[in-house]
Amino acid sequence: WELHKAPLPNLAEFFADPRRLTPAAGGTGGSRARRPSLQRGSGAIEAQRAVRSLLLTRRLMRSLTGDAQDRQGSQSPDWSRGSGELLPLQLPEEASSRPSEGSAVSLSGTSCIACNLASLQGKRPRHLLQKDSWLVLVQSDAASPSSSTVTTVWPIWQVQSLIDRSDPRTLQIGLNAHKSGMPNGEAVAYNPPASTYFTLALNFEDVKKCNEAAVHLQSRRRAVRSQMLKKAASFVETCCAPEVTTHSV
Repeated sequence: WELHKAPLPNLAEFFADPRRLTPAAGGTGGSRARRPSLQRGSGAIEAQRAVRSLLLTRRLMRSLTGDAQDRQGSQSPDWSRGSGELLPLQLPEEASSRPSEGSAVSLSGTSCIACNLASLQGKRPRHLLQKDSWLVLVQSDAASPSSSTVTTVWPIWQVQSLIDRSDPRTLQIGLNAHKSGMPNGEAVAYNPPASTYFTLALNFEDVKKCNEAAVHLQSRRRAVRSQMLKKAASFVETCCAPEVTTHSV
């Protein structure tokens, strides 16, 4: 969606750059380790192409029909300019209630689960807040246990969690990013430097609390994705619906 909103490249400048004719530095880069979910089959590739075609067609149709909202007196064609349109799949609570890393939050009256974040420096005490749309880890203030600082924030629909079979008190968490460079808090990049997948491990006091955290993350992930799927279906239906244009004679 972010690529779709960006301005289209200037073809004259693009093809006038002689560097486009030279091979990329370092060869094809096929030796770089990639996580299994990125090794997609032909079905996933065809689906991506279909989505890109739909968005580009929608962008062109809006330009041809003279969408007044996109013009705003600009001299450049609508289809070539960037767009500030919001992601149609985004839920209202996700857009308005995102916590920010480093911000202070109160634990009073907040449902949370105590845990430890595994790191190279040892275990770090944390609390997992049970938010509907976000994975949020906070660090309690030693001077004031009721207040804490946010250390990690991630959209819950992009979170994968799995209880470690070798230790059922440990929850392995994967964070998917739609682009590189997203702030990942205390999560570790899977394939740095330009990583779009991050991991972290949470250790809980007992199996019950670990299972409670896993159920929360997995159930909220399914619920949010279900809502987003409905919005996606509505978006596609709107794009594919024939527009009725009236002409005055």
